[in-house]
Amino acid sequence: MDERLAAPSRERRFSPWLLAVALTPAVLQVQYDCDTGDTNLSSLRVEVSEYDQIVGFDPSTSQYDVTISGDTVVVHVETADPAASAYYQLRDGGALLEAGALGVGGGDVTLSIPLGQAELKVDVRPPEGGFRFYTVDFVRVPRFACSEQGILDAIASGGGPHFFDCAGPTTVTTLADIVIDNDVILDGEGNLAVEGLDPQGGTFSVLPGVVSELLELRIATRGESPGRAIRNEGSLTLIDCIVEGDWGLTGIYSDGSLTLRRTVVRNFEGGGLCIGIESVGSLNLVDTTVTGVTASDGHAICSSGSLVVIGSAIVNNMNIAASIYSVGDATLVNSTVSGDTFSYLSTAVAAEGSLTLINSTLVYSEGDGAMWTISAGVWGDGEADLFVTNSVIVGLPESSPYGAACAGFDTISGGGNIESSGDTCGLTDPTDLVNVAEAELNLAPLADNGGPTITHALLPGSVAIDHAPTCLDENGDPLATDQRGVARPQGVACDAGAFEWADCESSACQDGNVCTAYACNATTGLCQVTPVPDGTPCSPGPTCDPGDGMCSAGVCESTSGCGL
Repeated sequence: MDERLAAPSRERRFSPWLLAVALTPAVLQVQYDCDTGDTNLSSLRVEVSEYDQIVGFDPSTSQYDVTISGDTVVVHVETADPAASAYYQLRDGGALLEAGALGVGGGDVTLSIPLGQAELKVDVRPPEGGFRFYTVDFVRVPRFACSEQGILDAIASGGGPHFFDCAGPTTVTTLADIVIDNDVILDGEGNLAVEGLDPQGGTFSVLPGVVSELLELRIATRGESPGRAIRNEGSLTLIDCIVEGDWGLTGIYSDGSLTLRRTVVRNFEGGGLCIGIESVGSLNLVDTTVTGVTASDGHAICSSGSLVVIGSAIVNNMNIAASIYSVGDATLVNSTVSGDTFSYLSTAVAAEGSLTLINSTLVYSEGDGAMWTISAGVWGDGEADLFVTNSVIVGLPESSPYGAACAGFDTISGGGNIESSGDTCGLTDPTDLVNVAEAELNLAPLADNGGPTITHALLPGSVAIDHAPTCLDENGDPLATDQRGVARPQGVACDAGAFEWADCESSACQDGNVCTAYACNATTGLCQVTPVPDGTPCSPGPTCDPGDGMCSAGVCESTSGCGL
């Protein structure tokens, strides 16, 4: 199973403009008076402060837990039987606060939620009799001050998610580490940025044994000699965050457990060995981008523990020895490594442990010192096992005076691979293709082709289309999507590499964000992204891709970086 589908129970798919709602559905005994008629709902939606939050509705689930920080919600109900009637009751500790009819087929109601706990029951009654209750248990939590002290107070409270009373985008600066010494969830809702100015420290520091989640925050280091943006010694998850800096030490250092989901690590620059992310524990990147890292012969990512990269892009880093340098076991699934410029004797992925590639695309990069696309050791003189399935590995052009696609590996091929334009990776399965010319591969430049990260699209006629005889992830389960989240397969078989080609006639060309228009390019067969004009009426959709517009105060606004 694709690891991004096995998300923690606390995971939420927030958009930066939403007032966040944490939802954990629990399946309970369904309450029936009698088993007659269609007593299900077809839709149950909670809107907070005029912004939609879909509660992950499932007709077989009768109870939902929702945490909010605002005082008003709009509940929208639709019945599966259009002739059924819906009613509601809002209670606080057993005391009835409000009750009424939603109408035949359902309806909307605006409710004021008190601080603490409140229970909403939605009663569905078909005309032939019987009824069913759906319950939403609200927990309304107070907001903390949008300041360094407010962040410290939220950490001291523990638990969460905790929100902050920011009147729009706000930057909080700190001269010392903000120490996370309590299990806590902090949610910046896309408004809160925290910048550390301590040259010896950083911005956030997670202590050993602490479990923490940071959501929709921009975390940065600034100044002439800033420290690390994040130091993690516990278990830390970043969701929908941006971590950025300039000249200094490593952007993120972790000797605990670190997971990044839909997060961007960018613009760190330094002369050390590991500049973007350094992990000596477990490191998981899911739908994440590492870009703009500049290192004087260092690496964008260093991992000496376990490394799992799913649906992610390590792209457009500069003057580096390796985009990824892994001493432990590394696995890349549905991911892209490309667009980097290299220093002397450099490689895109250097592995000293085992390297597993599944439906990934790795492309040589520019630079006078570029030698290999993947290598055993930085210098290509090590020994490592390469397990590779359904992947595209592009080496330097034949005219290059330097190296090739692969160096130093003992390869076990699962088939469906493509090497362009040489034969250096040990791809011996009958379904592998080697010595594939650039024109045959027909790979488009890096671009926003939809989804949370940029990709190399396959252009019509590419030999990678329908080339993968099997479509399985690292656990042997079906690989249901490509790097962008597009369903696999689109044709008779899956495509090799991280991108699944689909002509416009068979793909929807939409990701749900009403502030972004997706149009079909008849030449490439791809969906292209164009922000909707500013001022277009809107309500937020569920995604925030690079280049998307954002919905603010009911109208679309052009933005980059999803409002962060």
